[in-house]
Amino acid sequence: MRTVREQVSRVAYGAPPDALGDYNASTHLQGELLGTIFDLLIRDATGGSRSMDDLMRAMLQRFSGERGFTGADVERTIADVCGCTVSAPFAAYVRSAHPIDFDRYLGLMGLHARIEWVPAVRDSQPVPDLRIRAWLPAGERSLRLLVLDPASVWGRAGLHSSDQLVSVNGAAVATWPDFRALLGRWRIGDTVRVEVLRPTGPARASVVVTGYDRPVVHIEENPQTTPRQRKLRAAWLAGR
Repeated sequence: MRTVREQVSRVAYGAPPDALGDYNASTHLQGELLGTIFDLLIRDATGGSRSMDDLMRAMLQRFSGERGFTGADVERTIADVCGCTVSAPFAAYVRSAHPIDFDRYLGLMGLHARIEWVPAVRDSQPVPDLRIRAWLPAGERSLRLLVLDPASVWGRAGLHSSDQLVSVNGAAVATWPDFRALLGRWRIGDTVRVEVLRPTGPARASVVVTGYDRPVVHIEENPQTTPRQRKLRAAWLAGR
């Protein structure tokens, strides 16, 4: 998923749900991932003498009043704590939409990520691809769609976030609880006919509900891990 992290934060607090298009982004997950990256950078640059704890203490000392802080303030504080430059990851991952190079930062601890795509299951049974939602904008009378992933069966069928929902299987759907009830009834193999309205005119999609794959990430040790990396990793895993 390529979404600008600063944009995701702005969307989460005050923008309409479809502001990111056909994607669903979590500010909390992205914050945890970026925080881990900067923690690893700080530990590596200081030989393990400093960590994210030192960054948070510095942030508290500098910005605990009413002034608040900006992304540039965070970048400067990280650089001060680690005595290094973090302009590249900020430019790539905070202010731009580049995919995070996890192996670059896990490698500082002698690790790498191996991603395996496996069928999504619940209670050992395949889960239907129901990665779609609906919402009612203020002042409007018709639901609008929220496609959570363009690779979902809904996105591949040509549906998009902000499409105005006209009907599902020939029947109007007035509220989000009504749409949610439909989601709860659809099973793998069902065909769902969706009619929507766009600025360009009406559109129709016939969606065959299938299962889908989700990623499982395995964090593994690199064969050429150095003693220094093992020491940094042990402290990191122990939270020291």
